[in-house]
Amino acid sequence: MLTNASTRYRAVQFSTVLLSAVLLAGCGGGSGSAASAQADQATPIVTPDDSSVQAGTTVTSSAPSTSSATNGGSSGSTTGSGGTSSPSNPVGAVTIAAHTLKVDVSGIGKSPMTTPAVSTPASGSIILVQVLTQNTGTFSGLTDNKGNTYTRIGNAQTYAGVGAGSYLYACVNAKGGTGQTWSLIKTPSYEDNEATLFVTVLSGASGLGAWTYSDTHANDSAKPLTTTGPNSLVISFWGPADFTGSSSDPTNVYTPPSGWTRLDMGNNSLNSNSGADAWQTVPVAGTSVNPMWSAEDAIDNPTSSMWLVEVKP
Repeated sequence: MLTNASTRYRAVQFSTVLLSAVLLAGCGGGSGSAASAQADQATPIVTPDDSSVQAGTTVTSSAPSTSSATNGGSSGSTTGSGGTSSPSNPVGAVTIAAHTLKVDVSGIGKSPMTTPAVSTPASGSIILVQVLTQNTGTFSGLTDNKGNTYTRIGNAQTYAGVGAGSYLYACVNAKGGTGQTWSLIKTPSYEDNEATLFVTVLSGASGLGAWTYSDTHANDSAKPLTTTGPNSLVISFWGPADFTGSSSDPTNVYTPPSGWTRLDMGNNSLNSNSGADAWQTVPVAGTSVNPMWSAEDAIDNPTSSMWLVEVKP
């Protein structure tokens, strides 16, 4: 990972807030977010300099269909097949409606960088998109083909000690349908840079709860999340600063802790932003959540990226 990374760096700030404090009104359908007066309200493409979000709103439930999780490949411009998950949640709880992955390897990436298409609920879902980039200069914009607006959660972050970018975006009450895709727009002159998109679409959620970000531990978070309500679904987006890849052994397998269900995995393909995402339902409010990921080959860099996000039923 990141063998060609720039040394550009932006200071990291940690924050733990309740996202339900302010509504993400008008997210679905491409209208601007009303969550913050500083948010970009003119275009469905959100840049990393838009204001952070504290968000929550009521959405309708849509039952998920089923398929297996997707693993990214080991070389080239990798795409996950996307699809839907088969969670064990009871009816009426938050469920994973769809998820997908896109990985660009450094030197042969493209812009726009577009995920495989998946089928999503027509309306009322919450969509979370994690973006990992080779450096903070790579990210120019994020959009989808259904006209939704995405608002950044928290600050634009860095990790891995080399200025790699880590971002989390959300759309509440999103529009969807068949053939939905997401695209990262890269800055000109950075178009062949490595980058990774993780997309998770959730049904049956009333809004977002707490979130944390950390870049100080290799496999877990230095800022555990404390749930704010019962039966919340918590998602871990993990971006290991994985330098284990080589031309003879370019991949590493990432495993979430017991009780978590992994969705997608972008292996370390020698020169890519590796990572994985997973979810767990937490029955009791006030529970401290701090997943400990593991890797087939140990991650010895202490500054991996970890987002934890609570999605409330």
